[in-house]
Amino acid sequence: MKTDDDVIVNIRSLMLLLNSSNELRQNNAIIGACQLMAQPIRDNVYIALCMNFLGYRLIPTNGLMAYHKANLCAYKYMDVVTVQANGTNVMDMVYQDVDIDLYLTESRTLLHNNSDFQRQSTEHMTLANLVTVTESSEVDDFGNIKYSSKNKRKMDCHNCFLHDFKYIIDNPNICNGNGQEAAKLFIFVFTEHSNTDKRNAIRKTWLSLSNNNTSEVRYAFLLGETEETHLRDAVLKENEIYHDIIKENFKDSYRNLTYKTILGLKWVTEKCASVKFVMKTDDDVFVNIQSLMLMLNSSKILNQMHAIFGACQLIAGPNRDSHSKWYASVFSYPESLYPGFCSGTGYLMSSSVATALYKISPNIPFFHLEDVYIALCMKSLGYRLIPTTGFMAYKSNLCEYKYMDVVTVHGIPPYNMEEIWNSQC
Repeated sequence: MKTDDDVIVNIRSLMLLLNSSNELRQNNAIIGACQLMAQPIRDNVYIALCMNFLGYRLIPTNGLMAYHKANLCAYKYMDVVTVQANGTNVMDMVYQDVDIDLYLTESRTLLHNNSDFQRQSTEHMTLANLVTVTESSEVDDFGNIKYSSKNKRKMDCHNCFLHDFKYIIDNPNICNGNGQEAAKLFIFVFTEHSNTDKRNAIRKTWLSLSNNNTSEVRYAFLLGETEETHLRDAVLKENEIYHDIIKENFKDSYRNLTYKTILGLKWVTEKCASVKFVMKTDDDVFVNIQSLMLMLNSSKILNQMHAIFGACQLIAGPNRDSHSKWYASVFSYPESLYPGFCSGTGYLMSSSVATALYKISPNIPFFHLEDVYIALCMKSLGYRLIPTTGFMAYKSNLCEYKYMDVVTVHGIPPYNMEEIWNSQC
């Protein structure tokens, strides 16, 4: 297919067209918005001249170059194949309104790698290696029949959201026998390839209490894949020094944070089963490890094993503002309320909850906001979200970050991270 960069292509409608017997029988033909009689004032007739020389046909086909629709939903009707957008604002509106389309084109993009990729140079890796996953199931990750016009997300499904990605970098012995203390807490930290300074800052500060993953506190940085060769190579070299990175071959992007969460849950379930507690956080968060360890020994935590603790909102709804970072269209989330959520800046659970979340996730259709997705899984399990003082705390001076009523503080740049850690209070 040939198209232009200002054209909206309805891929579902196009795939139905490709499977229609009427069009496939016309092998010696071009199918499109064809004019069979035209004056010589057009600039796109060269292909028609070639077709005429070959004795092949041009076949006018409904749906290609469809007229503009009255609303965004109409662009997805099965009688529409292409529509000229007439400006990026129309393209952006359609793009932002249909999360399922964004998901199918971006979120399921992965990079195929050999199992020994982490020992190989990425010098020859190109964009050609980025391929879109071909779904083997007839049900997509939203629990819908593929190419169905009824494409609103459902609340549950059966094995529609499988986490079938492969490790590119793994450090399977982080929790196993490489320390004098048994692992009690595992922390998985969301990061990006380019955030080397943030990783180094927290290695030197609050993560230094892990004693290079030999104390009762263990950790790993989680990554997906990037198209940038120099960043991939830099991360490989960084891992050779610290051995604290876990990476899979899904595309690393904001809308794929749910995949990153499931990566962390999977890794803990399969390779850190003996740990008692699991925490998720980000690389711009200061975590007060001393306060956190005191919390783990409190009766409140130990008596609520089927729960997640954090800065939790028990009543929340989807943001329908298409310009918002947290936007959710009615197609990606048709319900009026979320089951609550605990801020992804930092939440805590038992390892048994982490395992239960990983095992239920194939039956909970994809949702791009990872903290809401976890809440959806918790609701399906019948587990609780517990708002807990100390998470996402706000303090006025550096010394207060070390108080025992503080567990996490969000939005800390690397230089402040070291200031907090080195402050003499």
